[in-house]
Amino acid sequence: MKKGSKPGILIILLLLVMAALTVLSYVGIKKKCEELTKDKVLASEDLDNAKNRRISLVAQLQMLTSEERISGIAINELGMKKRTEPVIEFKADNDKIERISRILKEKYD
Repeated sequence: MKKGSKPGILIILLLLVMAALTVLSYVGIKKKCEELTKDKVLASEDLDNAKNRRISLVAQLQMLTSEERISGIAINELGMKKRTEPVIEFKADNDKIERISRILKEKYD
C-alpha cells in the first residue's frame, strides 16, 4: 500500500464504525420506544380495570346502604317498628327569636 492511502483507509473505517454505531443506537432506541408503548397500553388497561372496579364498588355500596334495604332488615330481622310520632318536639317563640337576631345583628354591625 502506498503511504498516502493509509489516511483514506482510516477515514473509511471510521465512517463504517460510525454508521454501525448509528444503526445500533437506532435499533436500541426503537426497541425502548416499543417497550414503553407496551407499558403504556398495559397501564391504561390497568387503569380502566381499576375504574370499573371502583364503579362496581360504588354501586354495591349504594345498594347496601339504601333506605329500603336497611328498613327491611330492621323490621323483618331485628323486629323493630317504624316510629309514627316524633320523639322530641321543639317549640319556639318567634318574637324571642327575632329579638335575639336583632341583638346579634346590632352587635356585629
